[in-house]
Amino acid sequence: MAGLLDFGTEEDKKQGLGLLGLLMGSGILAGNQPGASVGQAFGQGTAQGVQGLMQMKQQQAGQQLRDLQMQKLKADMAKEQGQQSAQAALFGGQDGQGINWNTPRPMNEQQRMGMMGQAFPTQYGTAMMESLFPKPTDKWVDAGGGLQKNERTGETKPISPKLVDVNVQAPKPPVLQSEEDKALGQQYVAEYKGVVESASAAENARNQIRMARAYSDTSADGKELPSVLQQKVGNAAVALGFDVESPTFKSTLGRVSDGQSFVGTMQNLVLTKMQAQKGPQTENDAKRIEATLANLGNTPEARDFLLRASDALAYEDIQKRDFYESHRGEKGTLAGANMNWRAFRNQVPFMGVSPNTGKPVFFAEFADANRGKPQSALIEAWKKQYGN
Repeated sequence: MAGLLDFGTEEDKKQGLGLLGLLMGSGILAGNQPGASVGQAFGQGTAQGVQGLMQMKQQQAGQQLRDLQMQKLKADMAKEQGQQSAQAALFGGQDGQGINWNTPRPMNEQQRMGMMGQAFPTQYGTAMMESLFPKPTDKWVDAGGGLQKNERTGETKPISPKLVDVNVQAPKPPVLQSEEDKALGQQYVAEYKGVVESASAAENARNQIRMARAYSDTSADGKELPSVLQQKVGNAAVALGFDVESPTFKSTLGRVSDGQSFVGTMQNLVLTKMQAQKGPQTENDAKRIEATLANLGNTPEARDFLLRASDALAYEDIQKRDFYESHRGEKGTLAGANMNWRAFRNQVPFMGVSPNTGKPVFFAEFADANRGKPQSALIEAWKKQYGN
């Protein structure tokens, strides 16, 4: 009997004896039942006691295994959180506690090396082993007599007629561009050059437009001054990118003799510039220009409105150049810059109506009045206040 319980801890043995005694007692009582002897009952009770003890041991072993698995899971989670926190300390980002770090934490070189080992234990350990115990490299040199010698081992062997020095890296083949890629690259460069030139001209011309707006185009007795009107048209035309030295333009400029011809000529120049830009938003802005001029009629306000529109279009040329430069800085290429500019342009209205005065306001004027504000915040404020 003692041999059956000769395993486990003292506590296990006590539990087993108690269980065995209980079952044995049940078996003896069963001997009082008809057809069952005391010996049979004792044998059955003993077998059931041993079976119950074995089941209890199996349950305990299963619980111990589950406890070990839970301990390993907790250890793995703690290790992963530690690695994540170390990576956040090195590079910024979210650590193992869910806290976001915008920048890496300051540390000296020794701390950084220790943090690298914690953040990337496998990779760091491999790198350290390779640095401490570098793999030997074989270098074969000419030993004379048609033989080559291994400098590390001293081994010699005949030189192969087609022997290639393994220590010399073959040059990488150049990346070949297709004719299509070359043509597209040249197209992007030419387009960007035009954008930069237009922006440079616009920066100078905006000052000319401001001066033109300051000039009075009427005399003291209220008569319109053709020479001043022509000068204003010329200044605006430069800002809009027209060739003011061409015979065609000079002929057009010569027909500006009063306020009505000024409005007609300037309206054509502004709308021509806008049509060249294309896009649904540009079409909507052109309609707003026409509607505004119809309401203003042949008035000084209409003439000033057209000069303001010219200035706003010149500002767009500058904004387009800045957009291209930002795109190239982020993407490393000019590819897609024009498409993204059109998408941006269609999302930002060129002009709006002031909710306070009911008069038209241009994005360029809003931007000039809010210099220093980040571009994204500027656009968001403009769309909220003046957008469609």
